[in-house]
Amino acid sequence: LNLVLLLTVAWASLVLFYSNLPWPAGRLILALAFGLFAILALWVVRRRSWRWTLVGLFAGVVIWYASIPPSNDRPWRAEVARPPRAVIDGDHVRFLNYRHFNFRTRDDFDANYIEREVDMSRLASVDLLLNGTVIASDPSHTVAVRPASMNPLTPGTADAVGFDSLMIIVLQRPLTASLRAPK
Repeated sequence: LNLVLLLTVAWASLVLFYSNLPWPAGRLILALAFGLFAILALWVVRRRSWRWTLVGLFAGVVIWYASIPPSNDRPWRAEVARPPRAVIDGDHVRFLNYRHFNFRTRDDFDANYIEREVDMSRLASVDLLLNGTVIASDPSHTVAVRPASMNPLTPGTADAVGFDSLMIIVLQRPLTASLRAPK
């Protein structure tokens, strides 16, 4: 039971610390104050009124956390700032913001976004390939879509129909400092 309580207090403190509140120092103070009050209420003072106050504060953190709307409006680095989209119209899928970059180094690249359209009725298979890394800040990849006309023995080629293959990059965008824009 103590481990569950400790993990719950740690979760709520981390929610406050990594919250969307605009003041970094305020987030730190709130997280430390909540953690300290929880430790006092649960293991030091052990009064019923303190514990009910902690339950109320925890409920407030949970309700506030659940009310934060998801958003991509963050200071992302340039190479991950524009999320890809797919517009589905029957059997046709149009991919927008498809990255086609030329990287020289991690921070030196030519940004190029293109659009691709796929007729889903012509797909023979969808191959899912995951290229993960051990480093959390590195992006993970990929989904490859192969049309029915493609020869499976020679990847990246198509027969006389001329339907090109499409590579869709699924980018994992962790909220780490290494992917955020420099301040």
